[in-house]
Amino acid sequence: MNTATNAKHGDLLRALDGLTNWRAIVLLIGTGLLAAFLFWLGMATASGVMIAVVGLLSALVWLFGICAAGVVLMDVARGLEPPAIITAFFAGAASFVKVLAISVMALLAVAVYWLVWALVFFLCKIPGLGVALFAITFPVAIIATALITIGIMAALGLAFPAVWEGHSIMAAIARLVAIAGKRPVEAIVNFLLLGILVAFVSAVIFGILSVSLFQVGGVVGGVMDFHLMNLSSLFGGFYMGGGGNGYLTATLFAGAVIFGVAAAAVFSVYLMGVNLIYLKLSEGIDSSSTEAMLSDGLAQAKKKAEEVHERAKQHAQQAQEQRQTAAATATKKTCSACGATLTSADTFCGECGQKVN
Repeated sequence: MNTATNAKHGDLLRALDGLTNWRAIVLLIGTGLLAAFLFWLGMATASGVMIAVVGLLSALVWLFGICAAGVVLMDVARGLEPPAIITAFFAGAASFVKVLAISVMALLAVAVYWLVWALVFFLCKIPGLGVALFAITFPVAIIATALITIGIMAALGLAFPAVWEGHSIMAAIARLVAIAGKRPVEAIVNFLLLGILVAFVSAVIFGILSVSLFQVGGVVGGVMDFHLMNLSSLFGGFYMGGGGNGYLTATLFAGAVIFGVAAAAVFSVYLMGVNLIYLKLSEGIDSSSTEAMLSDGLAQAKKKAEEVHERAKQHAQQAQEQRQTAAATATKKTCSACGATLTSADTFCGECGQKVN
């Protein structure tokens, strides 16, 4: 059975192919280390605003790396020749904007979800009735949140691969809705199985690295008179010719690189897995009607928003005209003798000749 056929059948064990795809791993390592470096610079400033800004920038850099690696692994999952790193870099940039837009939509949906629950729990503060309401809503909130969490993870795991396959934002959402409507249980089961596989791979990789760390640390401790497992020695307890801080920096740098490589390998397996799941679940599904329905709904929503804006503009204009009319009426001068309307330039009334005060 060829690669494309395997992909269509969603053989999740093929997610292990992500471990051997050096292009995806290099992209993940490079952007991951860059994101970590940017975040470290932000932490070094000790400024809350800078930490927040650089933290957001780091997350965007990491998301960009995910998109570039996702494009590479999508081609592998479809049985195509993976693109060169430079090609994947630019393809990742194109998909990054779409993925970011979908991510923002998901965050807004989550914000609305928690706003609703905040309102519900606020009502639970009502004396007497609030206790009974809380007894009902609290377990419902826990179950609903668990389902929503799984649903969002699965939704993003299906929408992102659709973008990496080359679809637009609307087309990706339409395919997500179509899959959720026809194969929801299969989607959740596949993502749970992928989670088990990724956890197993992660345990093996980090377990082997931990065993290696203890072995190398033992040799280092015997030769260099300090122990990698002894944090106090790393942070100032050893001074070998005044170079203690240098060894600390080298140790931390090596640890960051090793962790980055291991994390990139594990995440490459996950990305390969979500691509395989997407290809399996989207097989034979026509999302054109769903996309048309979403487009019509978006057009209607946009039209109603424009109508609301136009009505608000008209109301504001009418209110302004009313205020101007009221101001003009309030400042209008009349003759105290005959009641005739006067202008600001009148010294005598044009009707009765009364002197204007």
